[in-house]
Amino acid sequence: MWQGYRAFDQSYGKVMETYTPTKVHPEMTDVQNGDELMVASFSQIPPVKDPLHESLQSRIEELIEEEDDEDDDEGDGDIIVRV
Repeated sequence: MWQGYRAFDQSYGKVMETYTPTKVHPEMTDVQNGDELMVASFSQIPPVKDPLHESLQSRIEELIEEEDDEDDDEGDGDIIVRV
């Protein structure tokens, strides 16, 4: 059974080495090897002002500040550790 796998690998490798596309798509006739087909740059997209997102972000910041204030005002005192 293991000999079948070796034969498959050998034949598949030969097929992949000799494969060359014979037909060229009509829209690709003017394209040379190495030409860039499409470029997308996301750094140039201006930020969108969304009022719902801004209000949500401000509410999150308020909750974080309230949580920080609550941690400071707990007044539990120090923990005594006896060794």
